[in-house]
Amino acid sequence: MSYKKTLTALLILAFATPSLAEMTWHKKTDVIETKTSSSSLEFGEVKVTMDVTYSTSPLIKPEYILSMFKGDELLAKIPGVGVQVLKGSVDNSVIVGLSNSTVPGTAFVILNNKGELLREVKHISVAMDYCAYNKELKQAIWFNPKAPKIEFEYAADGVRVIDITISDCKGEQVSLPEVVLKAYDNIVKRVEKQKSQ
Repeated sequence: MSYKKTLTALLILAFATPSLAEMTWHKKTDVIETKTSSSSLEFGEVKVTMDVTYSTSPLIKPEYILSMFKGDELLAKIPGVGVQVLKGSVDNSVIVGLSNSTVPGTAFVILNNKGELLREVKHISVAMDYCAYNKELKQAIWFNPKAPKIEFEYAADGVRVIDITISDCKGEQVSLPEVVLKAYDNIVKRVEKQKSQ
């Protein structure tokens, strides 16, 4: 076979047959798997559960869902809320949750035993007095993670909650409403400072 014929045959073969790389690429399938971890705490007749669904794909963020049940009855299903610590008042009519994690972003929540979300504050919406902030580790430390000491102050009836205090990251017992007011004030000051620059 002449050189010209051999070259022509090789060129026809090369263009007629898809390469192994092309065949492999088209056959390749990435199966995205998910896994859900669940935890729960009981507050009298009410059970609070937190489900976190993780994906094998780095492009998909974990999904957080906080749910509240009374027996078999679903009282609430709140997406995008995740806490590390939960504590209920003396009659469990008020439940407080705290988080030092910036994922999914909850700083704290206040719930009642009817499944109502009374208050949620996200890290991104306020400027807490953080003792440490690590974007890579997704941590924003504002309360003492080892001993949060969530305490309720009650009215004369010993049941109605009039204040909630926590141990901040400096170890001081502080009023949660005052912490929030200061955090919002910090945001205002930050905006004013940016405007003046």
